[in-house]
Amino acid sequence: MTATSTLLFILVTAVLLPTQLVAQDEESVNSKCRELLSCAVKKECIKTQWLGQRFQDAEVSTRLYDDLDSAINYGCIFTTGCADACSKCPLCTASRKQIVAILTKEPTDECPILETCALSCVGEELNITNVNFCLREKCAIHCFDGSCPRCKAFTTRVFNQACASAQFRKRVKNFDGRCHEMFDAILAKKFANEFSRTTTQRPSKRRRLHHHH
Repeated sequence: MTATSTLLFILVTAVLLPTQLVAQDEESVNSKCRELLSCAVKKECIKTQWLGQRFQDAEVSTRLYDDLDSAINYGCIFTTGCADACSKCPLCTASRKQIVAILTKEPTDECPILETCALSCVGEELNITNVNFCLREKCAIHCFDGSCPRCKAFTTRVFNQACASAQFRKRVKNFDGRCHEMFDAILAKKFANEFSRTTTQRPSKRRRLHHHH
């Protein structure tokens, strides 16, 4: 968990969130997780200063996804940086406890497509670095193609915190949407080929772009 984590490290945790957590009132979950998200910024689990520089005067692109991928450390959020705050957030607590289910190859069938892919990344000898790389290259699409709403919801929540803290909306060129709409636009760029082949739901395209003539 202390190895360099990536945006898609959350795949092996968000997949396993118990159903009862998803049914909780959204405002209640936001309240309980607000401290965690603030901690993630304060402890630099989310490298907001660096991301702000990378997003400055950039346009929505695959490169922005890759920057997010390298600047959000979920190992830090779960353990080394924000363990106490994580314990107060039901989404984080469930994720941290149940990551063992994937790492010990005990599937729960909460999100079967994503989970099957994640399990295929866990070899005979566990290597977190190799698992993370495999998740990024093979399984990312299944977090965002509509087959596992929990994964998309949690990663969007983390992105929104980074977006607000680093003021992405003021920095990115030719974009006038909300933070979650920006995330959808970035995903659409990153996974354009995969989305064109899948029959499951694509990310929302509710975004407003300025077109300069």
